[in-house]
Amino acid sequence: MTTTANSNPSGHPIFDKYTRGWLSRNTGFSRTYISRISTGKLPLTRSFVYRVCYRLKLLESELFLPDQGGDVNPNSPTPALAQSKITEGEIKG
Repeated sequence: MTTTANSNPSGHPIFDKYTRGWLSRNTGFSRTYISRISTGKLPLTRSFVYRVCYRLKLLESELFLPDQGGDVNPNSPTPALAQSKITEGEIKG
């Protein structure tokens, strides 16, 4: 599950903790999409952050840097919000 083989120019902890393949299998996002986010070619989106936090059942602040990636909110109770307001059928990628 852990890797150092993937480069992580974005600096987000999630890309140091998990391989792109593992994230793809466990979040439903394509490996290519995850790779583009991890290299900074695409910005983070709220839908990406919500789905990843929901699927991994981890807080946003554990996976993403607060001052990078656009609209990431380090104080967001993402898993609780995801469990109470977003059902798995509503998550779109």
